[in-house]
Amino acid sequence: MPGLHLPLSVIIPTRDRPEAVAACLDSLARQTLPRERYEVIVVVDGGAMLPAGVETAAAKRLQLSVIHQHPEGPAAARNRGASLAKGRWLVFTDDDCLPDATWLSEMRDAAACHAKCVLGGETYSGPSDGAFTRASQTLIDAVLAQCNRSGAPATFFPSNNLAVAADSFQTLGGFSPDYRMAAGEDRDFCRRWLAAGGEVTSVPLARVHHDQRLTFRRFVRQQFRYGAAAHRFRRTVPAAPVRGGRAVRVLGLFGYPMRVASGWRRALLLGLFAVAQLTVGAGYYGAALVTTARALSLAPRPTHTRG
Repeated sequence: MPGLHLPLSVIIPTRDRPEAVAACLDSLARQTLPRERYEVIVVVDGGAMLPAGVETAAAKRLQLSVIHQHPEGPAAARNRGASLAKGRWLVFTDDDCLPDATWLSEMRDAAACHAKCVLGGETYSGPSDGAFTRASQTLIDAVLAQCNRSGAPATFFPSNNLAVAADSFQTLGGFSPDYRMAAGEDRDFCRRWLAAGGEVTSVPLARVHHDQRLTFRRFVRQQFRYGAAAHRFRRTVPAAPVRGGRAVRVLGLFGYPMRVASGWRRALLLGLFAVAQLTVGAGYYGAALVTTARALSLAPRPTHTRG
């Protein structure tokens, strides 16, 4: 691919979260990988411009580019960043993520050994994070435990800690811009990657702290988005099963808190898991109703002729 010279390009979509972006960029500036070995591309997906102070401070410590686009969703924002990247590898994260200092070094080392794989790192919540943030991350952990079982090939990692060779990303067509919310585009990408014969590999030492700071309302809205995205995913997946693909079993999710927590923490997680699944269901069937209503409104109406 002409023009590529940096090993890694970090791509971050954002919208109206300047404090989160500033913290993320600060973490990226603290990487053990030398700054000349990676660039950072922030794609502002509509909303307010990135504050000049944030951009100026980060540019003194990073090879930084800030791109603005009309709001199209985080998937399209990631694609925009990828189209401008100079790196041989694209590394994706979110604006509310704080990568560990060795994150990029671990991704670089894994890329050298798994050049034809999608790489997925570990995302975690901190001990001081609130209950809703921890529940959200535990739900993701439960999903990943089903998708990436020990002794079997991995099949899915979220886009807040994902790396892939730039040329392979472009060949696959990037993330689907049809996913306009922050949900589902990574699941769709990994499934298309597997369908094309690719592999997914875990890089457990490439770690990022997902600093979501969720309230109950934000937690519910997040799970509703996941449900709506799941409906779109189910509508677009191929009829034939994908090699290595595994469906997420809802009942299996509830077994995860039983293994990782005890006492009142287990009870709280189980309760929030129940709330999440009800909300995911509402998002899924709400999206189904909207899709049906649109289809009916676009269907040609029968014409009646006089006999």
